[in-house]
Amino acid sequence: MKKFKMTLATAALAMLAVGSMLSMNSCKKDPCKDETCTNQGTPTANGDVCDCACNTGYEGTKCETEMRTKFVGTYAYHESCTSGTDTYTVSVATSSSSITEININNLYNQGIIVKGTVSGSSVTIASQPFASATISGSGTISGNTLTLTYSVAVGGATDACSGSGTK
Repeated sequence: MKKFKMTLATAALAMLAVGSMLSMNSCKKDPCKDETCTNQGTPTANGDVCDCACNTGYEGTKCETEMRTKFVGTYAYHESCTSGTDTYTVSVATSSSSITEININNLYNQGIIVKGTVSGSSVTIASQPFASATISGSGTISGNTLTLTYSVAVGGATDACSGSGTK
């Protein structure tokens, strides 16, 4: 009988321990339970905090901002090329082609529209034709300052340029 009481007491203690563990685990809250990320962002638990993993082209704590919007605006632009220097206006607008694409208007002071692809605070200008030339390069945005480095190739000659503009 003593052995039965001991076994019964051990079983009761074991059930109490398991029940306590289950109730402690059920007290953990899912930090993403009530979290909503915009633009199809995905809520991702990071310890007790819920972060949003944003889709390409979006950023912000809730994926609420298009990355490219920080580039949009009109810039007083100064460039320095191997062929000389120039000061003029460059404007940047969103493109309807892609959430990551921008149109850079009047780069190289030629009235052309150059397409750029945005990732974070960087832009890549893939090689693209204009008139009888091609242009390619890259750049960054920091606050209100756009900085670009690019090359314009005509025939066998290349004009290497760098410039910056302020909104």
